[in-house]
Amino acid sequence: MQSLFRGKMPKKSTIDKQIEKEEEEYNFWLGMAASQERRRSLENFKRVKQHQEYVARHGRTWLNHSHKH
Repeated sequence: MQSLFRGKMPKKSTIDKQIEKEEEEYNFWLGMAASQERRRSLENFKRVKQHQEYVARHGRTWLNHSHKH
């Protein structure tokens, strides 16, 4: 089978360029979403830790009430 290029690299078609551009944008937004998700989970973790510390200091009063109805 004969080579289509005959030694020269084919010029990138506009479609190839468009696909590359979209892939770069997609990866960029994927990265942004991942870092935002990481920030969210870290903030959430911090909130949980603060709550646990509060509970440790003040005791779990909401469990001390008798639940007789």
